[in-house]
This record gives sequence, C-alpha cells and structure tokens, in this order.
Amino acid sequence: MVGVHYVSLGNPNADFTLGGGGNDLYDFVGSIVTRSMTLNGHYNMHYDEALEQSGPVRVYVVTTWNEL
Repeated sequence: MVGVHYVSLGNPNADFTLGGGGNDLYDFVGSIVTRSMTLNGHYNMHYDEALEQSGPVRVYVVTTWNEL
C-alpha cells in the first residue's frame, strides 16, 4: 500500500479525476460529492456507512460504471 488519503470534497459542479499507475494501491477515506468521478489505478474507497442513514436525502446516484 502506498498511502492513505483522508478526503472531504464537496463540489457538485466539478469533475473529479484520480490517476495512479503500476501496482500501487491507494486508500481513500471520507466523502466525495462531484458531478463525475473517474478513477484510473488501484483505489480502495472507504466511507462511513452510517451516513446513509443519517445524512441528507440522496439526490446523487451512480449513473454509469465502467470497469477497466
């Protein structure tokens, strides 16, 4: 594992892109609200599952998923 990144990003008008190469593994912990998100590389995404129950009503949903 290369690193752990703790993130709280809230910009629903932005396109968010992460690029990583090789066999490096990155852990992301936190929350991300963006218009779109593109991941190129090896990432583990972690979030507080309790937010699903206590957070605001979800108006953002995954509309496409392309596994490469």
